[in-house]
Parts: sequence; C-alpha cells; structure tokens
Amino acid sequence: MNESQSLNPASDAPDFADSTLPDALAPGFEQAAQRFNLGNQAFRAKDWTLALARYAEALALNAKFELAQLGRARSLVRLGQTTAAREAFAAVL
Repeated sequence: MNESQSLNPASDAPDFADSTLPDALAPGFEQAAQRFNLGNQAFRAKDWTLALARYAEALALNAKFELAQLGRARSLVRLGQTTAAREAFAAVL
C-alpha cells in the first residue's frame, strides 16, 4: 500500500497475491494467501459468512497468518459473535 492509498478498517484489507512477509516462505502460504484474498472479496461484498469461511481456510493452511486471523475476527464482529471475535482479536495480539 502506498501513501496515496488509505485503509478503511471497516471494509478494506490488503490483498496478498505476492508477499514479502517472513511467513511467505512457509508451506501453504501461497494457497493461504489466495483464500485470504477471497475472504477480503467476500468481506467487501458484505458476505460475512463466506468471508469467515475463507479466512478459516487460510488459517487451516497457515495457522500463523495473522492477517487472516484479523479478518476472521472482523467477520465475527459483523456476524454479532462478539465473544468469539474478542478471542480472535486476542489471538492476533
């Protein structure tokens, strides 16, 4: 993301087709990134249930994918599952 782009925490999240993060070398990261991107698309379309499923798929492929965990937490908030959302946010911290 460059300086001219802004991130709206309610609807935007970075996409990761290519990543320079250390976990990018982890097995399954490319597939996890694809699921994460699909989760972001669903989130932007306000399909919280589908977004939650895609973020869960990304986490199943790479349990250390913190952005997927964050997306999962945000989806849980939108679905009104506040206790689960708090736990998911805590896992990111």
